[in-house]
Amino acid sequence: MGTAASAAWKVQTRRGRNGPVPISVHVGACTMGQGRAISRDEARRLITEGVEACQFCSPENPLGLG
Repeated sequence: MGTAASAAWKVQTRRGRNGPVPISVHVGACTMGQGRAISRDEARRLITEGVEACQFCSPENPLGLG
């Protein structure tokens, strides 16, 4: 899907006991968070499952969740 900077969506994670744990979802161009590129469907799924949407880029709005 390319780098997170060129992706439409990205997920920021932290280290967890069993691997990366998602902590926030961002629009790909957001400079407030770093992360790996994800698909639109994965971004929607993560937000609906309770992962925080970035308060600066508000990815929930273009995803139709806001």
